[in-house]
Amino acid sequence: TTLAGWEEGAAASQRLARPGEFVAGIGRKYRIASELAFYSGREIHSENILGRDALAYDDWSDPRALAGRDALLVYDDPVKLKWDQEAGTLARHFDSVEELERLTVKRRGVEIRTYVFLRGRGYRAP
Repeated sequence: TTLAGWEEGAAASQRLARPGEFVAGIGRKYRIASELAFYSGREIHSENILGRDALAYDDWSDPRALAGRDALLVYDDPVKLKWDQEAGTLARHFDSVEELERLTVKRRGVEIRTYVFLRGRGYRAP
């Protein structure tokens, strides 16, 4: 199931992203960003926008170049995420954040992946 559901997440991110926004995949270090980039064909940023280690994404993008822009944030596996802690992190890096929607992907009636899509306004780099 780890290989399933990425196409749906990428399609939803394409639909929800506004012109001028950057898109960032957050969760599981770099994996969601890499999968979304592969399936969407667009530049996707990773956890380094929040001051976290993101392996090669630390070298591929400079979060400071994104300062002031709005973002579509795509979270994978919200069950494992501690939202109370994450809300504080997001508040340090964005003027405001709102949840847009959740997408649960199922295969044969079984939930395999859930995405949470957020819009962050006024990004502040670490």
